[in-house]
Amino acid sequence: MAKPILSVWGLAAVLSLCGVLTAARAQNLYRCGSTYQDHPCNGVDGKVVGRNVQGAGQGAAAAASLDPACQMRGSAAQKMMWERESGRTLDEQLGKPGVDADLARNVYGRRGSSLDVRKAIEADCVKEMERANDAAALLRAASKAQPAGAVPGATQTPVSVAGAGAAVASSSTDDVARRAAAQKAATCSDLATDLSALNQAQRTGGDAAQMDVLAARVRDVQSRKRAAGC
Repeated sequence: MAKPILSVWGLAAVLSLCGVLTAARAQNLYRCGSTYQDHPCNGVDGKVVGRNVQGAGQGAAAAASLDPACQMRGSAAQKMMWERESGRTLDEQLGKPGVDADLARNVYGRRGSSLDVRKAIEADCVKEMERANDAAALLRAASKAQPAGAVPGATQTPVSVAGAGAAVASSSTDDVARRAAAQKAATCSDLATDLSALNQAQRTGGDAAQMDVLAARVRDVQSRKRAAGC
């Protein structure tokens, strides 16, 4: 009776090990000739040039707490670091169609391991998302506080001390609303420019790996636009 129990436990251990190995494999970067991809090369000799040493359980827990757009941005940053460590220069990165130039410069300007850079990029992305959400919340709050039919920024003559206080509060609310609207407009304009460039790069075309990168970048920008309320 003991043998079946041991066999079941042994099978579970093997399956668990296979799961860990599969997760580790998915985090590798392969150099296939002059191109880089996150899966083994097909038909050509390949070389593993980067590996995510983060534990599988730790990686899953961290990913669950991140916005999907920030996860994709962090993953793209880590792959850039792997390519940088294998000898690819910043100029070569910037020459790739559809590359996120700001992200590339950010990655190449940092020190540390690929995992350190990924975590830093993800943290910056989360802060950017929070700022966009705060600006949108301020704009919504200002819109609700504005009396129906009132013209933003209009000056009214106070008839009492209480009226003067109300006028000051209204002016402050209008100022907050204008700042939030300006910040949102600038963010949306930048994202629209990025999306337009990516769409143009997709129309130009490229190999399968390049098109996969472009598609991921488009999804990233679209997600950031939704988060910013564009």
